[in-house]
Amino acid sequence: MAIDADLNAGLITEIVARDRREKIAREADFYGAMDGASKFVKGDAVAGIIITIINVIGGLVIGMVQLGMGAGEAAQTFTLLTVGDGLVSQIPSLLVSTATGIIVTRARSKKHMGGDVLDQVTANPKALAIVSAILAGFAIVPGLPTLPFLALSGGVGASSYMLNRRAKTAKDLPMLEGPDGEQKALPGGENKEEGEVLSLLRVDVLELEIGYGLIPLIDKNQGGDLLERVGYIRRQIAGEMGFIVPKIRIRDNLRLNPNQYVVKLRGEEVSSGQLQPKMLLAMPGPMVTEELDGIDTTEPVFGLPALWVGADRRGDAEIAGYTVVEPPSIIITHLTEMIRQHASSLLGRQEVQELLDTLQERSPAVVNEVLNKPGLGTVQRVLQALLRERVPIRDLIIILEAIADNVHDVSDPDGLAEQARTYLGRTIINAYRGFDGALHVFTLAPLIEHKINESLHQTPQGWVINLSPDLAQPLMAQIAQQMETLAAQGYDPVLVTNQRIRLPLKRFTNRSLPTLNVVSFREIPADLDVRAEGVVDVEAAHV
Repeated sequence: MAIDADLNAGLITEIVARDRREKIAREADFYGAMDGASKFVKGDAVAGIIITIINVIGGLVIGMVQLGMGAGEAAQTFTLLTVGDGLVSQIPSLLVSTATGIIVTRARSKKHMGGDVLDQVTANPKALAIVSAILAGFAIVPGLPTLPFLALSGGVGASSYMLNRRAKTAKDLPMLEGPDGEQKALPGGENKEEGEVLSLLRVDVLELEIGYGLIPLIDKNQGGDLLERVGYIRRQIAGEMGFIVPKIRIRDNLRLNPNQYVVKLRGEEVSSGQLQPKMLLAMPGPMVTEELDGIDTTEPVFGLPALWVGADRRGDAEIAGYTVVEPPSIIITHLTEMIRQHASSLLGRQEVQELLDTLQERSPAVVNEVLNKPGLGTVQRVLQALLRERVPIRDLIIILEAIADNVHDVSDPDGLAEQARTYLGRTIINAYRGFDGALHVFTLAPLIEHKINESLHQTPQGWVINLSPDLAQPLMAQIAQQMETLAAQGYDPVLVTNQRIRLPLKRFTNRSLPTLNVVSFREIPADLDVRAEGVVDVEAAHV
């Protein structure tokens, strides 16, 4: 989990994450192997103790009864023989246990035996220095050969010195991340400039830049949990929208204001905000009973009026009817909302191919059919069209079946997306149902629909509405008024119209009224309770 959190936050690369997982897997295999081996070692040790006791007791009995020895003489003789036998038997045991230890510690290793032994022996110069000192101590023990131990001590000590010197030299050289995820020394810094230039060519799909005043929000040592929360966003969007969000890179930017953060999409800023990291954001609810004193501000996600209040006033604010939010939650909400708004831009061909590869294991027939015709590019554009209006693509099989069923009659991606919406009607409509379970909508008067239908003309970007200003302006005003009426009752603003003008009307209103949900009659399930709350009529629109 910690590795995934760092990877999602952009603190480590995919290569480094893979190496860390490999290291954990090796450790798990090692401990598993040692757990199994310890059972046999334990049994062998117990058996050795029992054999030793039997040898000593049996020797005493045989020496005193059969050989006529005294107790002291029998104890000395057979105890000495038992110890000698134990020492002799331990020599092969030592060799076997050493070989077993080497093999066990090579769990999941990709190198040959010689390479592993050499790597482990030379991994720590301090260990070699200790071995050199021990060998030098053996050289001065009376009875042991002095010259061979001194020679071995000198050789091991020289190896330790050379390895330690090489490590210090490498530490002083310029460092660049190698292809295996490790930091490698570059003699003279020859490739440093090339590595820096190549890094400039990489464009992160999603970035979150923060000022230095917000660094405590991501510092675990200071109680920051923003990194973990960012990791949760990817899982949330995957479950909510049905696609995998690219990795989100977090970095500090000294050019920003200390308490500022910026959300970037493919290197370009799409939104930003200002925080007070040691304060709380209080947003007034519909039932505010008391006005609070604080710093007036605007909530950065939805542009609502709010106040910055001290952390010690959380209880007072909640009692007074305010919704209190912590600074990390503001960033997470803002980032999540930006991902929802720009979901269609995050879904590239590679991401679609990965979704299809996963789906092909369960439904190969429909995947192969849509890849054959209309192809990957059209499937991508259909999915983007759905995401553009925040339609989840979780039920990818239904979407692909809609494409396969209609591809012979409808060629353009927008038309295929409209057909897919009818297949996903219940999913789309359920998101707009009110607290009473009904769908509260408003409609267009027949004459308005007729005029819009007549004004349609096709462009390379699709069908668009071309109304005269004397009709377009009052029409937009009436739609906005109906939206306010529904919002005042606590319902999502939903406009129902016929399928032919649904998409052009959504495009027509999107710039001025981006929160308007436009659905067609064909998308509404027959068994759903639908309540018409208003009509945009000709007279109201001054037609």
